[in-house]
Amino acid sequence: WIDVTEERKREAEHANAISAFSKVLDETAKGNLSARIDTKGWNEELETIGIAIDTLIESLEYTVNELKNTEKC
Repeated sequence: WIDVTEERKREAEHANAISAFSKVLDETAKGNLSARIDTKGWNEELETIGIAIDTLIESLEYTVNELKNTEKC
């Protein structure tokens, strides 16, 4: 038996997380490599996905900066 209130809360958390993922990924696609996801207060599963996305963006940012530095030399 699932409490309807808890189920709605979980659905809202998922919707908010998906919105945050989408916003940050859209910003990244536009070239904003400083965009990050604030996972504070999220459940462990959503936080793990958010951290993975942030790590991916950080890696991309590092690679882009390395390429820029190589071009300057």
